[in-house]
Amino acid sequence: MDNNFVIFEGKSEIGSKLVWTGSKKFNIGDVVLKLEGNITNTPTRTSIQIGENKHIDSYLGRFVNHSFTPNCKVENQCLIAITEIKENDSITFDYNKTEYELAHPFKCAETGKWVVGKKYQKTPNNENLKGEWYKNQY
Repeated sequence: MDNNFVIFEGKSEIGSKLVWTGSKKFNIGDVVLKLEGNITNTPTRTSIQIGENKHIDSYLGRFVNHSFTPNCKVENQCLIAITEIKENDSITFDYNKTEYELAHPFKCAETGKWVVGKKYQKTPNNENLKGEWYKNQY
């Protein structure tokens, strides 16, 4: 299945992305990608949280972008389709719903909202979070 994914190296704000190029359509509930790789107890810039203090550094997983309207969720060390996924769709999940704390918070290129993980979600749209996050980190 993994040979039907293409990594598009990007130079835009969004950067690289993982795109499904196979002819098979994923339906809601289908396993899109099994995450395989080294598991650590701390987040990295490219890891995905798969449990409490469990973060996996999956080669393909590092190219799955954040979206506030994702087509996947992380469950049981897999990316599971939560919407239909067709050929040439980018694979996405909502980092704020999966990650407790991101190693490298960022502003979403699509919405301008901060993506920081569950720990720092204190306002409905995270408008004032940047200052608070920086105060806590430095």
